[in-house]
Amino acid sequence: MKWFVYILEMKNWKYYIWSSQNVERRFEEHNRWLVKSTKNNRPLKLLFVKEFKDYNSALKQELSLKKQKDRKAVERFMAL
Repeated sequence: MKWFVYILEMKNWKYYIWSSQNVERRFEEHNRWLVKSTKNNRPLKLLFVKEFKDYNSALKQELSLKKQKDRKAVERFMAL
């Protein structure tokens, strides 16, 4: 099954990075205040989506981006 890593920009200018099988449904959950970590930082903007062949590949990329804690690294990833 396909998995996706997506990046949101929150109103506080921070990035939210996560993985999901259904980005559209997940983005709707964010916008309906159903995700605790983003509900106080709306409006949200979906900046980037990348497809991966499986969960492990997507999770590996998600964790790699989160570990860097560097806005420039995330922006370089989105530019690829």
